[in-house]
Amino acid sequence: MIRETEVEETDVVEIPIGDILFEDTTGNESQVRPTGNKSGHIEDIAYSILNEGQRVPITVEKTFAPNGKPFKAINGNHRCGAIKRINENHRHLLVRAVVKSFTSNRERVEYQIKQNEHLPHLGNTFVDRKSALLHLVKSENACGDLDRFETDKERLECIKDYAKELLGNNKDINKLAKAVFNTAASESRRLWNYTKKEAVQYLNKHRVLDHGRIKGSGDHDNGYAYYFEGRLMDVTKAHAQGIKLLMKHGTTVKELICVAWLEDCIGKDPQDIIDFRADVQEEVEKFNNFLGQDIFTKIFFLPQIRRNGDGPNDNNDNFIIIDVANKRK
Repeated sequence: MIRETEVEETDVVEIPIGDILFEDTTGNESQVRPTGNKSGHIEDIAYSILNEGQRVPITVEKTFAPNGKPFKAINGNHRCGAIKRINENHRHLLVRAVVKSFTSNRERVEYQIKQNEHLPHLGNTFVDRKSALLHLVKSENACGDLDRFETDKERLECIKDYAKELLGNNKDINKLAKAVFNTAASESRRLWNYTKKEAVQYLNKHRVLDHGRIKGSGDHDNGYAYYFEGRLMDVTKAHAQGIKLLMKHGTTVKELICVAWLEDCIGKDPQDIIDFRADVQEEVEKFNNFLGQDIFTKIFFLPQIRRNGDGPNDNNDNFIIIDVANKRK
């Protein structure tokens, strides 16, 4: 983490803890932290303040509430909690604070998340950063209208650039940008992403063949067995598994079907999906031909290219079915 921010001593005021509204619980969401306050961190700060004093001021904003507390903590919940604990032992420490005003909630949240990147603040977790970034992009319009971009790749780059501006070259920037894009741009993204679990659920929901419930790769019912592959490099492994399954179950399994989709397609373009499908079909046919046997008879491509509306619909929400049986030379 970065060392504590510099504050001009002339900007610091002392305020009674009773005049400050702050999150006074642990384990609950506070300020921009979905992970909430940490009791252990409050204890550590209390020990430090008792021995060295409050070296770093908190930031407060005037509330202008006639019947409420005159100040609200913008950052420094843990330090407020520490001073409150200290004062419970009949001490009368004042809180050193800087009073700021903000022109918008976006400016306030940006300030909070940046301050939490500095010591002695409790560092932002990935969940903290994701929550703040998602709020800023989706609710505070920090990246503008993402629909102005033609491609998902451009949308993702816009979010990533903003995340870098906000958090610097954090090691989680790429992961953060993808996580935020997947939620914030859900209404406008061009491609639909699946986890392997979601792919299995989709097959069970949209049954094409007469099979029962499938639990995962290698599972079979009523003569049909399935393998789920989100990456081209897994097709070879799937063939090896398919051969073992046929050897083990003999005539019980009459068809092996590859259920395929482009995994981690966030930021890619429709042409990447089309190219992936062509490559999978080529690999399956090549292996069938090499082995002289139709290990896989069909490929079910999950719909991923959105035409309009919500969800995957590049073929009216049906699988794109490719029959690869008997295509050997």
